Amino acid sequence: MNKKIENLEIYIKLGFIFISILSMSSLIYNKVEIFYKVLTLGTILMTFVVFFKNYKKNIFDKPFILLIFGLFATQTITVLVNRSGNFFGNIIEIAFMFAYCLIMAIFDDNTKEKIFKITAYIVQFFSFVLAMFTIILLLFRTSFVWAISKEINYFYGVFGGRIWGFINPNAAAIFSYISIFTAICLINEYRDKRFFIFKLNIILQIIYFSLQQSRGAILSLIFTIILYCTFVTRETKIYRRIIKGFVYCALLFTIIFSVNAITILYNNTFKSEIIFLDKNFNTIPKENKMIAESELLKDENLKGRITDSTPSGRTYIWKNAINMAKEKPIFGYGIRNVPENYERFFNKYSISNSLKGGNFHNIFITVLVSGGILNLISFSAIILYLSYRFLKYLRKGTNSYTKIFILIFFTMMFGQLFESTIIYSTNFINIFFWFICGYGLSLCNDEKNMDNKKNEITSLDELKSLEVEILDYIVEICNKLNLKYWLAYGTLIGAIRHKEFIPWDDDIDICMLREDYEKLQDYLIQNPDKKFELMSYKNNKNYVYPFMKVINNETYLLESDILTDSKMGIYVDIFPIDGHNDDESIRNKMTKLIKKRQLSCYTFYGIYNENSIISTIIRNLCVIVFSLTNTRKYVEKIDKLAMSRKVENSEFADYVICKDMKKPVMKKEWFDKTMNHEFCGKMYKVPVEYDKILRTDYGDYMQLPPLDKQVTHHSFKVWKK
Repeated sequence: MNKKIENLEIYIKLGFIFISILSMSSLIYNKVEIFYKVLTLGTILMTFVVFFKNYKKNIFDKPFILLIFGLFATQTITVLVNRSGNFFGNIIEIAFMFAYCLIMAIFDDNTKEKIFKITAYIVQFFSFVLAMFTIILLLFRTSFVWAISKEINYFYGVFGGRIWGFINPNAAAIFSYISIFTAICLINEYRDKRFFIFKLNIILQIIYFSLQQSRGAILSLIFTIILYCTFVTRETKIYRRIIKGFVYCALLFTIIFSVNAITILYNNTFKSEIIFLDKNFNTIPKENKMIAESELLKDENLKGRITDSTPSGRTYIWKNAINMAKEKPIFGYGIRNVPENYERFFNKYSISNSLKGGNFHNIFITVLVSGGILNLISFSAIILYLSYRFLKYLRKGTNSYTKIFILIFFTMMFGQLFESTIIYSTNFINIFFWFICGYGLSLCNDEKNMDNKKNEITSLDELKSLEVEILDYIVEICNKLNLKYWLAYGTLIGAIRHKEFIPWDDDIDICMLREDYEKLQDYLIQNPDKKFELMSYKNNKNYVYPFMKVINNETYLLESDILTDSKMGIYVDIFPIDGHNDDESIRNKMTKLIKKRQLSCYTFYGIYNENSIISTIIRNLCVIVFSLTNTRKYVEKIDKLAMSRKVENSEFADYVICKDMKKPVMKKEWFDKTMNHEFCGKMYKVPVEYDKILRTDYGDYMQLPPLDKQVTHHSFKVWKK
């Protein structure tokens, strides 16, 4: 029964979301309105079912639920006070509000992620279709006017200096950046065969977004960039964050202005064709068109709205909407009653073009006029609470995926200073906003490491102790399977020079010949351990290294220089040793693959050049470009190329997967024999020829480096779960 309820909840909510996307087109909404109402009722009923079935469980955010009911209460009071006009219609508005505000607020752990993932796929599909339809109209310089009646007409193409697709440009711009955000979430959390398709759609949506010329949406993205650079980016120094923000903003403006400049030039070179259709799709002569001298048809060319200095008319609307609110300041008019009072406050042009459905192009003004001060207070309380919870997570949370997800809330909320699409509006943008609120709160509640100061591991000794514990686990398995390993890199230097860690070092590295390395990897995949988990590109889609790690699953580690989140913990690195012949073509290919891998997954922190700002900006641009590629493919190619040179067939051998290769210098025989050596009070294997290996890599490794070089080369933070 529980499984049936769960499936029914998923189907009804996905149906509600699906129909809401279709209903973004006013043309389609008129055809599916009855389905919308049925699915609204179904969503309300399922919300109550899930609530009463799980009310004893902690599956919802209680303050948020209470604040939502406060909003319903004030809205109900408004309806009762204004019951003489559109009483039934206003009741329907409350029903819709109940459905979309609580669509993901009362959630079940088994369904919330499924609903989001499927919704994200649906958004990707529809955003692609909408973008292609609009771009095709633009390429063929063709516009359509579909005249259903003398009063109802639909426009597709270039009208009033803007490009109109199935939905109006402002809504299209919002839907476009919703598509971009959901694609990023899918890429970061669900890497699969559709990875590249998501990235292609991101590029398409950026072009589509630029074509909409929505200044409010552009400002929203700039605001998001500021938040991202402040809270999400892993750079620790302020000036690096500023550089990152500058690069992103510069790139955003460059793309938007370039796309619009090319589009304006293309569209204005030749005269566009306007096709007039009647309600049966029959072509009618332009001179007999049903819209004589429509305002939308006076200017058939694009005119560069972004750089247009003329006012958009919002200040006029806001000023008169506030005057309207002064007449009924406490309880408002009721949302369905607002249009009936337009004529006393607004001119005919504003009424017919900008004020449809009570939209005053500012969500707080719209709430004030529709529901009065009481409703404004209850709505503002919800927004303030959500902002507090999400900002707290941005400051203290550790999961990059969750941080990127909740940025959508701030992007959409900022846009509501110029639009009114998240309440009193039955469309997907509205539903998705509240979807983000409910699901975002659940993601924040899932985070167990909110108090960083309490759970963060800051003691280097504690960190080293946990790493030695992992090393002992690996050694135990190697001994069990009769596999040969040895300490490597800085760990080997520490063992030889200090008999423990290098004092300022914070990690452990070991090496194995390729054959033993693969045997260990296969064993760890087939025999998972609850506490110690293998991290490899073969068992983790988000993993970005061509070598494997074994992590402590009871810790969480966040690396500053890596873009993706692999659910990492404190780890020990395990490197394979492969054959290394004097083959220049192989070396060059490996070097290029290694650089591409780094650029595809590094943050700006990872490629910062201390000596050149220009070089840093160039590198940052390269990171942005290569971030659109699939790191996993580079990792697979690096690994396969390394394995193509067998150790047994080579005179030389090396760690070829993780460093730019020069001519081979390490002889295979140096890795043939191992011996026991002390490290942290225990005995571990080291190569008998360790001196030759270390001198080849480090020179006089027994000599301590200068004080300014005695620092760790890693940049990460670690928390206990």
